[in-house]
Amino acid sequence: MSFRIEIIKIVIIILISLLGLIFISCNPPIPVNIIRFDFLQNFDKADKTPGKIFRYQSWEKGTEGRDAMMVGVYGEASFKLLPEQTGKDLYFGLRLRKPPSAHAVAIIAVETISRIDTVFRRSMDAAQNINDRNWSDEYVNMSHYLNQAITVRFSVQYRDTDAWVEWSSPILVAEKK
Repeated sequence: MSFRIEIIKIVIIILISLLGLIFISCNPPIPVNIIRFDFLQNFDKADKTPGKIFRYQSWEKGTEGRDAMMVGVYGEASFKLLPEQTGKDLYFGLRLRKPPSAHAVAIIAVETISRIDTVFRRSMDAAQNINDRNWSDEYVNMSHYLNQAITVRFSVQYRDTDAWVEWSSPILVAEKK
């Protein structure tokens, strides 16, 4: 009886060790760095195109659910950040929501006192690439804008379509400590 208990203990220790190795070797879905600005938590403070921007829990049959803002074509959400709210890295998820034949261009622009830069631009076409309807996790280096007052704009552009793009959990994070 005690031999079986010892074997069970050894098996449990091995399993816990393996799970620890798996966890350490995987990147977490959200960076463990310090969050400087959470765009969804500040969603109500953003300037938004009426009728083209919504925040909701994104659930679609057969897909993973995420907290997101949904932006329609010619929609834009602008967030004004103080210098202390800026971060080194911008993380977010992205997917083309609907319709199934939609195509759109997802854009993130940053406005400073002196200029406007496009820091992210991705063309998506669900008819040509079915993966554009799946979540992809994205990253933008924002270190150029550290400690500056900026406006970050999330927008969707394209002609002749009624596409909607989802931006999940966009956050700015500080440098690793």
